[in-house]
Amino acid sequence: MEVNINYVDEKKEVDAAITWLSKQNMLAIDTETTSLDPLKSKVLLLQIGTPSRQYVFDVARVGDKKIKEILETVNEPKIVKILHNSVFDYMQLKANFGVALSNMKCTMLGEQLTVQGTKISASLEAVVRKYTGIQLNKDTRGTFQNHKIGDPFTEEQIIYSAEDIEYLIPVYYCIQKILDNWGMTELYLLENEAASVLGDMTLNGIYLDQTLWIPLEEKAKVSLAAAKEKLDEHFKDYISKQIDTDLFGSVEHVINYNSPKQLLPRLREVTGVQLAKTDAKYLEYYEDKHEVIADLIKYRKEQKKISTYGTAFLQNIHTSDKRVHSKFRQLKAQTGRMSSDDPNMMNLPKDQAYRTPFRVQDDSWNFISADFSGQELRLLAHATQEPQMIKALVDGIDLHTYSASLLFNKPYDQITEEERNQCKSITFALLYGAGPTKLSTKLKITFSEARTLMNRYFVVFPKVKAFMNKMVEHVEKHRFALSPLDNRRLDLHGIDWNNKALVAHAVNQAKNLPFQGAGASTIKLALVRLNNRIKKNGYNARIVNAIHDEILVEVSPEHTKQVKLAIEEEMVIAFNHYANSVPMEITAKVGKHWIH
Repeated sequence: MEVNINYVDEKKEVDAAITWLSKQNMLAIDTETTSLDPLKSKVLLLQIGTPSRQYVFDVARVGDKKIKEILETVNEPKIVKILHNSVFDYMQLKANFGVALSNMKCTMLGEQLTVQGTKISASLEAVVRKYTGIQLNKDTRGTFQNHKIGDPFTEEQIIYSAEDIEYLIPVYYCIQKILDNWGMTELYLLENEAASVLGDMTLNGIYLDQTLWIPLEEKAKVSLAAAKEKLDEHFKDYISKQIDTDLFGSVEHVINYNSPKQLLPRLREVTGVQLAKTDAKYLEYYEDKHEVIADLIKYRKEQKKISTYGTAFLQNIHTSDKRVHSKFRQLKAQTGRMSSDDPNMMNLPKDQAYRTPFRVQDDSWNFISADFSGQELRLLAHATQEPQMIKALVDGIDLHTYSASLLFNKPYDQITEEERNQCKSITFALLYGAGPTKLSTKLKITFSEARTLMNRYFVVFPKVKAFMNKMVEHVEKHRFALSPLDNRRLDLHGIDWNNKALVAHAVNQAKNLPFQGAGASTIKLALVRLNNRIKKNGYNARIVNAIHDEILVEVSPEHTKQVKLAIEEEMVIAFNHYANSVPMEITAKVGKHWIH
């Protein structure tokens, strides 16, 4: 096929390009920019075309007004837009020209869905090579970062930019065919629609009140000092023994509590236990048994509040609008759950004190937060079709207490808090693919006791056991884990199936993916539906954050009531799309700040 690269650097050439582009049903789109940050970046080149014809628009020479006209032309709903890393170009074009692309299909998201669980790259270079056999030359990529706006582009830069879209449409068809054959068409559609919502969330950002945030570090420092004093008290005998005299006088030896090498032998001495390591997960088992370990865990938590969530966190506030613009990732996690970077908004300390500083920037507006109540439990009940669980959820009674009453053969109103917590821990252990070993650590009981509890649980809930066994049999037979509620999959062909440790991990993934995967799809669908409803009704509102099972929205006072109702309704509809045999409860909270 003859390639036709059209470099456009004059306004008079744009009209002919628009005429041709408007007649296409499918177009590939890409950008070359000065920065990865859409709020600071300038678009240098805009590439739009097909395998046979590529237009490379010089933005500075053509002008923003004409570029916007081009984008509005190709943004007709009937024209399918093919992009690689669609969320990036979506944000760049919206931030620079005010055009929000629609009907996007992302080849990167599609490839990620096909190779999730492997180490196969989903980069543009990798997918073009994989599906067309063409090796792209990416050496020119770095030349755009230092390119001065208005300067002429080299022939190499123009060809490089054109090649970025030349092969996208054939690659898209290859990926779409695979996903269709695997029954993942709907899932791919969802991920494509979610891309623009996540892009908007990044662009919207969330306001952080520094006057409420800064005091948290001082409070954490006081708590850290108190925690260190307790640790020093535990280790005082050891420290006092280590005051030696050498040629230069006395030397006091202290323990660096951040050094596992120094800490481990001293912990063994103080506890009398031959501990294997000092990481947090391992030490959880001993937290209630040894005060020194509880104090060490407390010390580390306070330390993280200072190092990660102290005043240094304020560096994430963008200079352009005084808001925090986290970068949301759709498929970075293998389960499909969303994640975020720069900063990570999904791993804040659980204290409400670290939520309250995130508030409305305009005091007349309101902040709405809503989460799925017991989402994973409800997905478990629906996926397994366990009648006892479904009954408890339909009747609106506490599932953990009800499960405990069945597990311990006691009346519902006589279940103790400890018994409820044991049953809750078993349920969540199963949801995360854990076995007796991890359960014994969580409940701080012996392996034998944990195994007995889990076996009793499976007697009470036989369909849960049958479902888990089915997922394990599937992964062992087909070498990929499956989330049957949304058809998400995890390719595990590449692991060594003769390695017991790797196989055990694969089995855990097979048990976990159905709930993590469906949970990820549920909130993405809720976000898409809510975003569409906000736009359709013209509500003055913006989605600013989403954390696993929670959605946060800023809204003007005149639309608060309508948006609150929209959030609650769309979240229920999204959940019922994947799990219609159990009810979902959503209660949105309205205030001036993030209410967790």
